[in-house]
Amino acid sequence: MKSKKFKYLIITYLIGIAYFTLFRLVNTWAYCAAANTPPDLEGLYWKALLVGWRFDNVISCYILAAPIVFLALGDWLRIRAKAYYAVIHHFIVTLYLASFLVCAIDIPYFSYFFPRLNATALNYDDNFGMVVDMVLSEPSYLIYLFVFIAVAASYWLLMRWNYKAQREAMRQHNHLALSVP
Repeated sequence: MKSKKFKYLIITYLIGIAYFTLFRLVNTWAYCAAANTPPDLEGLYWKALLVGWRFDNVISCYILAAPIVFLALGDWLRIRAKAYYAVIHHFIVTLYLASFLVCAIDIPYFSYFFPRLNATALNYDDNFGMVVDMVLSEPSYLIYLFVFIAVAASYWLLMRWNYKAQREAMRQHNHLALSVP
């Protein structure tokens, strides 16, 4: 795979990990703010962050697995259509934003129930309206909606910059490659 496409994926991965880390730090802040006694942020906290970082890496790898295959395929087949790469880009952005939405939902969920958001939260799937009403009736949860909107907007802008920068670099590279005798 050409280095510019690889650079796009590396930057995409780093941006995604940075945002996942941001959510972990906000979750820690929210938990500490709500705790009656300040939690011990030594020892186990750093191990928990490491476990969280590993989990975020796995999620990022799942998100980027298909795009890596399609970018390699596009390189091998010499696909030059902008739409092909735009679809891959939008696929990545959509999956990361969905993951960030889950992270944003996890913050008040963790503060209220104490476990992380997982399959147990889906036990309410038969009465989803009750869960939505419970969340919307608590005004403090709306803060996390605004946090998500701000994160989503900044992520979208960063990814737009990344995509355009790498696309421009590829265009210049292709132009130079074609002009060399």
